Amino acid sequence: MRFPMLRPLAICALAATGLAAVQAQVVVSEIHYHPVEVAAFDNTTNFTPVVDLSEDVHEFLEIQNTGAAAVDLAGWTLSGAVDFTFPAGTTIPAGGFKVVARNVSRLQAVYAISGVLGPYTGNLSNNSDTVRLRNGSGDTVDAVSYSSKFPWAMSADALGVQD
Repeated sequence: MRFPMLRPLAICALAATGLAAVQAQVVVSEIHYHPVEVAAFDNTTNFTPVVDLSEDVHEFLEIQNTGAAAVDLAGWTLSGAVDFTFPAGTTIPAGGFKVVARNVSRLQAVYAISGVLGPYTGNLSNNSDTVRLRNGSGDTVDAVSYSSKFPWAMSADALGVQD
């Protein structure tokens, strides 16, 4: 599932070598690590926050199956910055995408989508980190390291807003 309304991130995926062809077909295709979030305030009282956005609740990862056949993700994991184990029965169709979020209900409500997986534990650093996708045997299928500093696009970091 693509999010056309979100700013795309240029991800330099580092595919692991020596893995079976089906494993190399599934890659981390997007890391939404420092979302632009607009807080909502109750302006009838003391302008208290209605929604707490201090924990980047709109963070998510997207993986893509670039291959021609469906892949069973049962027992696969995301590790590094975040931890998540794909449950039994999770498949990704050929050419398909899966989204894994920190806050599933919030992401589904904000973007009016369904089928988001999660929640994952941990968080995507707003500075730099690494995400690894591992198959059911624990082999690294893909790994991506990102940064909020040059040479990465600065606008990908909350549209250039500095903490």
